[in-house]
Amino acid sequence: MVILVTNDDGYSWGLKLLLKIAKSIDKNSYAIIPNYQKSAVSKAITLHKPIRINKRENDIYEINGTPADCVNFAVFCSDFKKPDLVLSGINWGDNTSIHSLYSSGTLAACTEASLFGVKSLGFSLYKEAGEWKNKQKVWGSHSAISLQIKLIIKKLMPFLEKDLFFSININEKAAGKDIVFAIPQRNRFSIRIYKKMDPDGKPYFWIKGPASKKEKNSDFDLLVKGKTVITPIRISPVDMDAISKLKNLF
Repeated sequence: MVILVTNDDGYSWGLKLLLKIAKSIDKNSYAIIPNYQKSAVSKAITLHKPIRINKRENDIYEINGTPADCVNFAVFCSDFKKPDLVLSGINWGDNTSIHSLYSSGTLAACTEASLFGVKSLGFSLYKEAGEWKNKQKVWGSHSAISLQIKLIIKKLMPFLEKDLFFSININEKAAGKDIVFAIPQRNRFSIRIYKKMDPDGKPYFWIKGPASKKEKNSDFDLLVKGKTVITPIRISPVDMDAISKLKNLF
């Protein structure tokens, strides 16, 4: 089972750990990642400029594209073995909430894989602070995270479908009994737009915002309480009940 590992953070410790786990399952596994951080780009694909590939190190390739581009290269480019499974992550920071689902580059890689019939899992790590590109120690317990991921892959593999992927938000302190399923809350962050002035006296804007209020028993609420949270995601957003109700409207 050839595994593609990708992410939206680029070259990071989380990427290297996930590739190590993938290789323990199949030695032919490899990684294609963006050559710089592509957080919150969702499922964007690159159509307006050339894409170049650079071999970063053994079995790790970088492209000047998005997470969805990385998946497409693995699936459709003859330079690579087509994967049977895509593992996306490990993302620095959680991807809880519906808002994150539609924004996250990490989860968009899973969506892209699913659209073309490749099974996938997306992994994100709950962290309150720290610099994601720096030393390994800021990521927490390597062995605890690795054990959780291996267990989750083993348990979820029989349930993977081409139109269904799983978003996994890891709390490194969780034990096996603390791995739960939950629905996502609506928003992870509140949006604030800040206006400032540049040295030439022209305005510029910055989008940022505080964490939203936790919704009881939601993915974020349980994650903060020490659980590792799994959310099954169907890729079709079509409301079949609405189609049935409205079919005679016109």
